Amino acid sequence: MKKTIVMCTALCAIFLACSNEEDATATPTDLSSTVEFENLKLRTAQRFDDKLNAKLENDPEFALKYAENEAFIKAYSKAEEEKAKSGKSNLPIFTIKVVVNNIFRSRPLPMELIEGQIERLNEAFRGRLSGPSGLPSNAERFNAGDTRIRFELDEVNFRRNQRRFTNNTDLYARSTGGINPTLPGRRLNVYVADLIVASDFEIGIVGDGAFPGEGDPEFDHVFVDALAFGVRPGNGRLNEGKVLAHEIGHYLNLFHLPGRRTESCRFDDAVGDTPNSSTLYFGDVNTGRSTTSCGSQDMYWNFMNNTDDSEIFMFTNGQRNRMRATLDPRRGLRRGLTNAR
Repeated sequence: MKKTIVMCTALCAIFLACSNEEDATATPTDLSSTVEFENLKLRTAQRFDDKLNAKLENDPEFALKYAENEAFIKAYSKAEEEKAKSGKSNLPIFTIKVVVNNIFRSRPLPMELIEGQIERLNEAFRGRLSGPSGLPSNAERFNAGDTRIRFELDEVNFRRNQRRFTNNTDLYARSTGGINPTLPGRRLNVYVADLIVASDFEIGIVGDGAFPGEGDPEFDHVFVDALAFGVRPGNGRLNEGKVLAHEIGHYLNLFHLPGRRTESCRFDDAVGDTPNSSTLYFGDVNTGRSTTSCGSQDMYWNFMNNTDDSEIFMFTNGQRNRMRATLDPRRGLRRGLTNAR
């Protein structure tokens, strides 16, 4: 596997100077506050939905392309479902090369944490993670298992910047304190920075995934806050490396399970095998809590919900088909990312 590591000029000196700094792999103690955590996740979910809804309502050209793409995805998914029924489905592997761009204040992410995150990402998309105890008996019914989507770490870039960023978009260009993306459209650029802890939870979001065709290439990336990146010791909320899987789901055309709006059951996520839902779930969903809406069991253990890392573990067959349609080498909106083999 090709791997290029690009470090800022003073990186060696930083490593030596940071022996007393907080361990970059630690989970901040602030996460012990359930209210703070759930507010943070709610803010993150609302930002994605509001951003996409505004784009659809205010940009007619985007709305037209969106509708055309939805028609393609519907046809693609139907064809894949027919192949699966006939036993003729033979999905090629789509490989996505990943560039991690880490803007840090005091200490860069350790390479073992970055490599562990890519490993966890592949486990998630290969269907190799297990769910929590107490799930409904039919929880595995629509589990896609292996999506046949893979991720390879291609490059890592570091930049030290101690400014207080007020949004994640400033991270996407060197001129605003961040790092320029590598080969936009051909690489998945993942940006990581500690915006939440730096602002004492006043601003920031857990993650952000650009929807296909949503914006200009320089903003067409995935962001994960440093406190949610990688597999680390902790309480199971954000420390199991699953936030990146959720945000890449958005990047590959998946919605939250209730769809673009949660106020009623008439919206959905355009996926046939995820039950309609009017509720987003946050935190630890124990078996004593009602988990039904729209007359059916809500799939709170799905990657596209907002529950704790310890609760989410699967994509459905329909979600797999939407993501693979987005990577389709002929018509997919993100076909430039893939290397089918």
